[in-house]
Amino acid sequence: MLISTHKILQYLHFHYKCHYTLYQVNNIINLTNYFALLIFASVLIVRMKSVDSVVKKCIENVPSGQVFDYSLFPVRGDAFLALAKSLSRLAKQGQIVRLSRGKYYKPRESVFGVLKPDENQLILSLTQAGDKTIGYVTGIAAFNYLGLTSQVSNTIMIARGSNQPSKDIFGFKVRFVKRNFRFTRDDVKLLQILDALKDIKKIPDITVRESLKILITNLEKLKADELQQMIRLAQRYPPSTRALVGAIIENRFSEIRVVSLYKSLNPLSKYYIGIDQDVLPNKLKWNIVF
Repeated sequence: MLISTHKILQYLHFHYKCHYTLYQVNNIINLTNYFALLIFASVLIVRMKSVDSVVKKCIENVPSGQVFDYSLFPVRGDAFLALAKSLSRLAKQGQIVRLSRGKYYKPRESVFGVLKPDENQLILSLTQAGDKTIGYVTGIAAFNYLGLTSQVSNTIMIARGSNQPSKDIFGFKVRFVKRNFRFTRDDVKLLQILDALKDIKKIPDITVRESLKILITNLEKLKADELQQMIRLAQRYPPSTRALVGAIIENRFSEIRVVSLYKSLNPLSKYYIGIDQDVLPNKLKWNIVF
């Protein structure tokens, strides 16, 4: 069947109009996307400028020598990226110093240059995230605090809930040890005593006998509910530590039940800690044979 020239022209005209219409629609969509992108970029620039001004104002109020983190800034979650970029720019300009992820230091100046942060400030930055306790000092520094040794280590040891590589921060050597359980700020002093009991044979410049006497004195300062919490925390420690904690609390605090610790031990295991019976009369019950 033959198709007339007129119909062919009509068909071509119809397709031309369709393509032209689609072309116009695409132009409108592209233009709309362009203006949307322009508006978004403008809002982002305004927001970043706003965040920059907030950040600079907050840092002006921070005393020199202070360590701070993101919690210092009253910035909403959707502006977090702008906050991070603002702090990164200030660090590159030398106005602040980045210590670790999310932790910064406002430097103190002297005639010899920038001074390193106070050790306590550095420790705070590694053990606190806002109001939350994420770590605590252990090792020689903690043993020194408990009155067990006069030695001072050139390495800060921090116990945290996650694996962290050792690092050198502003001249401070920091080493991390992992704790596979959650803890709070109130638990820290209990954990430091437990750590000392666990490492009682390794504490420098003091005998096991003298260490135990000092640790018992520290335990006697605790309240009943703190001793109960120590028993719960001790369940996460090695058997020798559990035996030692159980024996001390049973001997010195008869009103505190230590059955859970006793039942957690293998009755066939023996523990060689180096404790005299006159210091811990019930040691044999807990299989502490020396």
